[in-house]
Amino acid sequence: MLKSLEKKALWKSHGKELIFVFFGILFLSIIVLFSIDAVPTELELSPSVSTDKEITVKNDIKAVLPNHIKIPKIGVDVSVSNPESDSIDILDEYLKKGSVHYPGSGSLTVGNMFLFAHSTGFKVVQNQAYKAFNNLKNLSAGDSIFVSGEDGKTYVYKVSSVKLATDKDVLVTFDGKDRMITLSTCNTFGQKAERYVVEAYFSDIQ
Repeated sequence: MLKSLEKKALWKSHGKELIFVFFGILFLSIIVLFSIDAVPTELELSPSVSTDKEITVKNDIKAVLPNHIKIPKIGVDVSVSNPESDSIDILDEYLKKGSVHYPGSGSLTVGNMFLFAHSTGFKVVQNQAYKAFNNLKNLSAGDSIFVSGEDGKTYVYKVSSVKLATDKDVLVTFDGKDRMITLSTCNTFGQKAERYVVEAYFSDIQ
């Protein structure tokens, strides 16, 4: 009983000093551990573990947009515009400059890239863009299509099919995984009329 009272008395009289000594020792221990590099400063991931950001970067394929198309067999050699809006009025304005890449369709590096342009039966026109895609119907399977990209490379496609689409046909679908290009002509974008549609698949890069 007496010893117990003595211990309590000791704690009351020297409690603050004991706490100070305890934290002092703890602080010195941490300094020593840091000095011998025994405390990790950041979390290191195992090579087999990736963060969400790393996974996104690895799976991402940069979309390369087209800026020019050539089809030697039928004399096509025109620029390609890349509007951001799918407004019919805006697309019609771009058609006056050449061919147009439909916004939301694929690119040179992924998916189904849809390009469309004017064509006409008139031999003489004031604006050459109105005959940009003349003679698509004369293409055959195996013919080459050359599309230049904003990355300075030329992407080669081989024609797989040429067909006449009616006003009830769906010209192109964008949900496929194939790397390809679809070409079509029209007088006014969105107008219901027959037009030739060419499908071609990626073949090479020059």
